[in-house]
Amino acid sequence: MTLSNTIYDSIIDFLSGEMWWGQLLDFMLAHCECFKPRDYSTVEEFNIYKDYCVFLEQIVEKQLCQNVKLTTKQFEQVILDGIENNIQQAISIKETLTKAVDFELFRRDMISHNERIEQEVQNVLSNEKESQNIINNEMYQVQPPNNQSSLPSLEIRSPRNPRKFMFNKASFISHAMKFRNPMINPICNPPQNPIQMNHGNLMMKHQNPILQSTNTGLPPLRSPRPPQAKLPPLIKSPRFTN
Repeated sequence: MTLSNTIYDSIIDFLSGEMWWGQLLDFMLAHCECFKPRDYSTVEEFNIYKDYCVFLEQIVEKQLCQNVKLTTKQFEQVILDGIENNIQQAISIKETLTKAVDFELFRRDMISHNERIEQEVQNVLSNEKESQNIINNEMYQVQPPNNQSSLPSLEIRSPRNPRKFMFNKASFISHAMKFRNPMINPICNPPQNPIQMNHGNLMMKHQNPILQSTNTGLPPLRSPRPPQAKLPPLIKSPRFTN
């Protein structure tokens, strides 16, 4: 591959990439507002075209030529030599640059960009209007009730309010006795004389055997032992008689 072919390939890569078409598109989108589909062109449109040509010249001189490491004159000479030698790459480069500076093509592209932008704006406004109509529609409006007093009460009692607790002593003792086995006096004969524990026995079980006297100055009193029941011997019990 010769040096000229390498230069042509570098120029074609630049003209077909974002560095070229991206900048041209940005310029057109920013200045296409005054371009309208009519049978004549205005002075304002032509002035924008001249600014566009200056913009193209700056891209070629400051970016394209620096990319291929050529001056402006060397760049022009390389293109002319390639056209004379019928090099297809040089011919394609010349056609691309010629179309880029053609006023009619430029104006047609500007009108197309302007119409597309206006259509997008209309779509946005139309969607916004439809959204506003939906919001204003009576179906989507919440109507408050006319009689405010008929609304249900939303008053909720605070969980911090103290809860009254009623202690039923008799009910508590009755419930506790269900889970307690009956106490039997070990001195008595279990089958013959079972003694059921009542409330008094329950209190005596947990009472200190040494009772403090409530009278001031009296010595402590010892709880008296319960009387022992005298039972007949087992051999004389009616249970063992024939």
